[in-house]
This record gives sequence, structure tokens and C-alpha cells, in this order.
Amino acid sequence: IQERTAKALEKLGVPVEDATRRKLDGFIITLPTGEEMRVKAPMRSVYRGHGPVHSKNKKPGLDALILDTALKYPTVNYHQGKIVDVDLTSGKEALVYLEKGGPLKSDIFVGAFGHNEELVKKHIKVPVGQVLDSPKTQKSSVIEIDVGDEILNEHFGSYARVLVLPYDKSKKDSNVLFVALIPKDNGTLTMVFMGEGAVTMQETNKFISSEHIARVLPVELVNKIRSTSLVKDGGCRLCSCSRNTITVASPEHYLIAGIGGGILIGDAGLTRLYKDGVGAAVTTAEAAAKAIVANDFTHYKQVMERDFPYDDHIYADKFLRLNDAIIANPYLRTALLTGKVIPGISHLFIDPFMRHFLTGDIAYKNILPHKLSEMIFNLFGV
Repeated sequence: IQERTAKALEKLGVPVEDATRRKLDGFIITLPTGEEMRVKAPMRSVYRGHGPVHSKNKKPGLDALILDTALKYPTVNYHQGKIVDVDLTSGKEALVYLEKGGPLKSDIFVGAFGHNEELVKKHIKVPVGQVLDSPKTQKSSVIEIDVGDEILNEHFGSYARVLVLPYDKSKKDSNVLFVALIPKDNGTLTMVFMGEGAVTMQETNKFISSEHIARVLPVELVNKIRSTSLVKDGGCRLCSCSRNTITVASPEHYLIAGIGGGILIGDAGLTRLYKDGVGAAVTTAEAAAKAIVANDFTHYKQVMERDFPYDDHIYADKFLRLNDAIIANPYLRTALLTGKVIPGISHLFIDPFMRHFLTGDIAYKNILPHKLSEMIFNLFGV
């Protein structure tokens, strides 16, 4: 999570330090040629859940920490159960039906249920003429491996690694397009794989076995990744997940305004594509809470549509293709690494641009002024 997200949570009373696994200064970006650049972006590595189950792991996951913080407030009631129906049609109160018990009644239903298209389509009733949408998603894969503190300290230190993959699709060994390697505590390393379409564990293993990873990462690290990840039945891999989903397009309709209505936040609502999902969730949740208390969603919608535009996937796709175009050009690639001035284009390669692009701290469509974005995209045919 970005440091600004940690500060926002701490301001709300969540002791983020209790869930922090490692404080990071930014990213080491490795290009397909093996060249590296560093981008400063203070952040922290955490687990959303508990993390690997072993005797050294005593810290809570971030989600559990947030829930425990909320439960300290005497006005909070906690009910654990499977939701089977939500009714937002009365105009007086929102009704939530559980598999066992209910209904639970509230002024507003806040849906923070992640990627759950079936719940939205089949089990949430909305007023006639209104609609709630689900985000568009695709599968990614995550593996957690034990590489040891010595390797982490030598090859990561206080940085996460990002691999920029070959721009030429004919040279790719799998459908993986993006890989992040995130160091944590107790010698553990989280590897996140995203791709063009769903990334299965088979595609993940194909990438780990590929020549590309051997070219761009230190031999010692590659050998450790392969020995812990490719052994049949997991070997000493701590855990893996190929059912993880990421948002590739936010829902256009995420709000039934007013008493008895509902609002979708976090991964269920407007978010940042590919990156900074926790930061987006904190920002949109706090803004939603203020709108609910004031029972005024006009300003909320304006801010959300500015900072988390539902059509941002169009710009995200263009930036990804622009990235390929830059990496494919030796002159532009050198400029990217050295900061060499190129008239009319050099501002693209300064640290703020790369930081925005990697962290997702602002909307893709807001990274560059609109007219400039249009000019650059047209120049590169994206």
C-alpha cells in the first residue's frame, strides 16, 4: 500500500504499523534488455489475509486489523453470515437478508464485497429505472515463496521489483504481461502475475521457466524462485492462488442515492485499475461515509467521476501500449533510463510520470493534460 494510504488509515485510527511487513522506498524496474531504473514511491508491503501459516508469522492481515479497529467502536454491530438478498426498493430503508437470520435494516447499504457479479445481478433489488453494475474482471495469479532474508536483503533491500516484459508478443513465453516481486518479512516474497486475459498457474509456471526471467533477474534469485515454485505439488511454496481477480473496468453505475439506497465501494465500485486497490478503497469509502452522513451525493459523484473515472480503462490500455512503443525504440528507451532531453517528449520520462504510472495514485487519464495525452497517443498510434 502507498504511504499516503497508510497515513489515511492511521488518521482513521487504524494502526497500520501492526500489519506492516516491510517498509519500501519504491520500485526497481527491469526492462526487457536487463537495464534497470529506480523510481521513488514510499509504500509498505502487507498481507490482506493472515499470510503464510508458520510460527514466525505473528502479525495480523490488513483486513483483520481494519475490522478489529472498527469493532472497538461501541456503535458498531458485527454480524457474520452469507448474504442471500438485498432490497433497496422501499425508499425508506435498506434490507439485508442473511442465509440465517435477518433482515438487517439500515439507512444505506454499503457494498464492499469485491468482485461478486452474481450478487449484484441476482440478489440486489433496486428501484425501477435504476441499475447497479459490476466491474469487469480477469484472473491473475499470486504465489508466495520463501527465499530467505539474505536474498531479500541483497537483491531487494527496501525496493519492490517490477519486470517490464518484451514488447514483441511473438517473443513472449506466456501470456504474462506484468510481474511484481514484493519483499515481505520472514524471508518471504510475493510474486504477482497479470496478463493479457486470465493468467492461470500453468501460464505462471511457463513464465517462471522461461529464458526471459533468467536474463533479467540475478541467477541466485531465479534459482530460488524456480526451486520453490515449480516442484510438483508446490514443493516449499508457501501458498498460491490462481483465482485472484483484478478490475479491468470499473462499473458505470455504482450508486442508488438517498435513504434506503446503496453505494458500492472498494473493488465492487470505482477503483484504480491494476494498481492501488487498497488506496482507492480507503479514499472512496471515506468520501462515501461523508456523503452518507450528509445525505448528499452530488459532490461525491463529481469527485468520484473526476478521480476514479469509470472509463479509465481506455486510458490504461493506451498507456500500456505506449509503454510497449517506448521500450521498442532504443533511443526512447535510453532517454527513459538516462533522463536525456527529447524536445516535446522528455517530460514523459521524469520521475513523477513513472511514479504515477506504477502506483496508480491518480487516474490514468489525469497523468497528462488531455490535449497532450491526445497528441502523444496519436504520435505513437495508440
